[in-house]
Amino acid sequence: MHQRLPTLIEPYAEARVVNCAYELALGSQVYITGEPSKTRRVLQTSDQINIPPGQFAQLLTRESVTVPNDALALISMKSGLKLRGLMNVSGFHVDPGFNGHLLFSVYNAGPNDIVLSEGSPAFLIWYAMLDAPTEDTYAGARMGLSSISDDDVMRLQGDVFTPHALADRVNALERQTLNDRIVALETKANRRDRRRNWIDMAITALIAGLLTLVATWIVDQATSDDPQPDHTPISVPVTAP
Repeated sequence: MHQRLPTLIEPYAEARVVNCAYELALGSQVYITGEPSKTRRVLQTSDQINIPPGQFAQLLTRESVTVPNDALALISMKSGLKLRGLMNVSGFHVDPGFNGHLLFSVYNAGPNDIVLSEGSPAFLIWYAMLDAPTEDTYAGARMGLSSISDDDVMRLQGDVFTPHALADRVNALERQTLNDRIVALETKANRRDRRRNWIDMAITALIAGLLTLVATWIVDQATSDDPQPDHTPISVPVTAP
C-alpha cells in the first residue's frame, strides 16, 4: 500500500507518511458556525481560521483521495487537535471505491479557540487492505467531491445549542438580572432619599415656624413689661388780662 499511495493521494508528499498514516492538510474551503457570514469561506494559501468553543465547522481537505475496491480507509483528526478538544463528528472511515476530497465535520469541545492554517496537517488517513476486491463500492453523492456544497452549509445553520452557548446565555441572563436588581435598588434608594429630603424639609420648616412663634412671643412679652407713657393732658393755667 505504501508503494500505491502516490497514485491514491493527490497532491502527494512523501514527508506526510507518518506511522503508517498519511497526514492530510486543511484545504481552501471552510464553513464555521457562529460567524457573521452564513456561507462557506474560501482561503488563500496559509490563511488562518478560528473555531471558537462550542462551534461546528466543515473543513475540506486539500488533497483528493482514492480508495481502491480492495481497501478501505480510516480517518481521524490529528491527536494534537483532539487533545485541544476538536472532535470529528462526521464519520471515521471511507468506503471502497470513493474518490474525491474529504469533508470533515468537526466540533470544538474544548475551552479555547482552535486556530488552523490552510495547508497545515490536520487529518490522518490509514489504508487497510481487504482480503479480496469488492463489487460493493461507494456510489454516494460525495463521489468526486471538490467543494463544500450548499446542503453542507445549510445543515449547520441556525442556533447552535451547545453547553458553551447555553453557558453564555445563562451568564448573560444572570448579568441582566443583576443589572435589573441594581437599577431597582438604585431607584428605591433614590425614592427613599427624596422622601427623607421631604421629611427633613418639613421638619426644618416646622422648627423654623416654631422658632418664629417663640421669637414673636418673647418680643411681645418684652414689649408688655415696658412702662406705658403718660398720656394725661398737661393743664396750663390761664391768667386773665
